[in-house]
Amino acid sequence: MDTFTVFDNGQFILPETKADFAGIAWSEHPAFAGVELKHLVTAKDTDGRFSYHLVRIAPGCGIGNHIHETQLETHEVIKGSGRCINTGSVIPYEAGTISFMQAGVPHEVIAGAMANILIVEDEKKMQEIITEYMRRGGHTCFTADDGMDAVLSLKNNPMDLMILDIMMPHLDGFSVCKMHGK
Repeated sequence: MDTFTVFDNGQFILPETKADFAGIAWSEHPAFAGVELKHLVTAKDTDGRFSYHLVRIAPGCGIGNHIHETQLETHEVIKGSGRCINTGSVIPYEAGTISFMQAGVPHEVIAGAMANILIVEDEKKMQEIITEYMRRGGHTCFTADDGMDAVLSLKNNPMDLMILDIMMPHLDGFSVCKMHGK
């Protein structure tokens, strides 16, 4: 199960409350097209102290420049890629990035292409070149050094595209395709 699915079905737990994410519906953002929210804890629930929600942004869409006057905001990127503009600085967003916006700070988020690409190449320099090129296009890249690593990666991460070398040690590209069944 990919990390986003785990979060989408997870829990938010505080001493006084618990929210099961799976039972909370996604809703369209009222101001930004292509943006969906899953409200886990609202400002109304906490007397304005904080809110917490999952956000899904469609490829090429974004949350335009805005300010939260009284609340700190955190972003934890768990899938996909893009960029955040926070007080004029561009922060690249990819899985594993955490960013903080202080109250009163203007910021915006723009989603990248958000394709997950597995690059399977045993020649390290070629793997680096392909990975860099794909990341510049806004894609999230995973790499594997041989066919066996590719099979393991495909079991743990859903991919939109695989760039696959044919002649590799341990397991060739044709065998990877047969094992993966796609």
